[in-house]
This record gives sequence, structure tokens and C-alpha cells, in this order.
Amino acid sequence: MFDSCSHPRRACLGCPAPEAPQTLEELTEFTAVELLSADLESLAMVGTYLESALVTTRSPGAMILGQGGYGPFQTAASPWRLCPSRITLRVAVSAPAVLARSEMRPDMRLPGSIVVLDGEGAIWHRVQVVSDHDLRVAASLEAGAPAPDCGREAPDPMPEGVVPLTAIRTARRVWDSADTGEHLNDLLADGGKTRRRCLPHIGTGKAWRCDESVLPSFLEYLCERSIPLMRSVPGHGLLQAQSGALEDVARAGSLLMAACPNGVLTLDMARIDTAWVVVAGRDWQIELYDGAGQALAVLGADPWTDRRHWQSLLASLPPARQQAPAPPSKG
Repeated sequence: MFDSCSHPRRACLGCPAPEAPQTLEELTEFTAVELLSADLESLAMVGTYLESALVTTRSPGAMILGQGGYGPFQTAASPWRLCPSRITLRVAVSAPAVLARSEMRPDMRLPGSIVVLDGEGAIWHRVQVVSDHDLRVAASLEAGAPAPDCGREAPDPMPEGVVPLTAIRTARRVWDSADTGEHLNDLLADGGKTRRRCLPHIGTGKAWRCDESVLPSFLEYLCERSIPLMRSVPGHGLLQAQSGALEDVARAGSLLMAACPNGVLTLDMARIDTAWVVVAGRDWQIELYDGAGQALAVLGADPWTDRRHWQSLLASLPPARQQAPAPPSKG
């Protein structure tokens, strides 16, 4: 999946090239790149000054694109705040991410950029800039060697089939009292893998699998009726989100593209292994995971709309084919 917009029925929101580099090594083949001593917290603060950047975050099976600048500064310790007019970015300040800055190459239609990398050099978040103002904002991040713990490898994953009992007990204790931001933080820690293993054990009416194959028709239904929703994609130590009604939903092979006036969500249906309806107090959302248990994307209620209607829609989704539990009545 590429970070450029391939939406077949809608002009791309400023994507400068048909295929954006996906790794640091690929990026250095096209332009000069320097590592930054800045961390995700610095990026989240500086990004609030951006005006017309093209911002993308990808997971193994989804990509979200928005245009403008970051909304109010938000870390994993902050209350969840979805900004309606700018790009919502939530960061885990302790995440072992590496930042790099690349020079603009007009001859190749390659903008300047700030990229967020994991320890293997894969690009998970990209801020593309072309205006003089945004280029100056990007230049304000200090160059230099990353902090010693940046890019460190994640702990060895839990063996397949092992149930994380401590995590399950903790989740059950705080499940309904935790706010939306605290639940989304689970996707930043280890890509959501621990949360995915906990979901079947949270309790009756808290999480159940729905049929992921209905996602295209579900999004088309929301688009046709102008029902707004929240869309978010977690990357490496961060999560990008947007809200509002969709204006177009289209398919291209396994890709499902949902567009709004200032952004696009792309889902690779071939990479979605399970879809879960998750209930935490008044918050109902759909969480998508791949076969390795990595979180791909989250669809939730728009905070400025009737939550009861959203709950009814999610309760009506058909269960996964291999199971048929009755969903709980909406709260």
C-alpha cells in the first residue's frame, strides 16, 4: 500500500507523486535526508503550526490522509480530543520512534517531508510540505543523532496462544471507566496486539466479532445518508484521526477508499483478519486487526452526533461467520 492517494473518482489532495518511498533507504535514493534529535512530542507541538501539509499515517492494512496541520497538542496522557477542523494526532511520548527530514525535489515532484520511522527504517507517519511557511516549520526541528533509546527493538512478542491474564484483569477493572483516549492508547503500546488478545475475555457484551466483509456496504450506507463518523489509524507510537461525513466510497481491487472533504481513509480488505465491535461505557467502535493481531484502524462515533444511533448501527452488524453470539442491547 502506498502513501499516495489512488482514489479513482476524486482528485487527490495534493499527492505529489504516484508512489511515495516506504522506507528510509528508499527515501535516501531520491533526496537528501537527515536524522533528527526531536521526538514525537516535539513533532506533535511543531505540527500545530503547519498550514497546508499533507499528513499520512499507515498501518499494515490501512492508511489515513489529511491536509492542513495538527490540531491541539495531544499525548497519550491527555484526554481524547477529536479536532473537527484540523488533523488529530495523538502521540505516545515514550515510543521508540526515529524522526528524519528530507529535502524537497521539485524536479521529481517530491515534497519536503518529516517522517517517523521504526527500528527497521519503515516509514509509518509522513508530513509532506511544499509551502514556504510549512518548510520553515519543518526546518525548526533540530537535526542530530536520535536519543539512545529511539528505534530500539520492541520486546519479544508473547507466544501464540498465551492469554495475557494480568492484562485481562487490568482491562476488566478499568474498561468502562476509561475514556476513549485511554482505550486508543492500547493501540500505541504494542500495535494493539495485547488488546486484541484481551478482547475475547473482557466480558459479556463488551466485545464481539462482526463480519468484516460488510465493511464496504456499511461505509457506503453511512456515506449515502451523510452519517458522520470518526476514522483513525495507529502508526508507530502515534494515531491519526479525522471526523465528519464521507462524501465518496469507492473500491479498487482489495482497496476500499472512503473520502471526506479534507482526507481519505484507505483500507486493504485483504489484510483485515478480524473486525470487533467494542463497547466501553457509552463508546462503541469497530476495531480492525490483521492476522498477527496488529491494529489496522478504528471506526467510532462522531462526538457531535447522536451516539444512540451509532450504537444501533453497530448492534445491527452481522456477527462473524464462525460465531453467532447475540450482541447486547444498546446502552
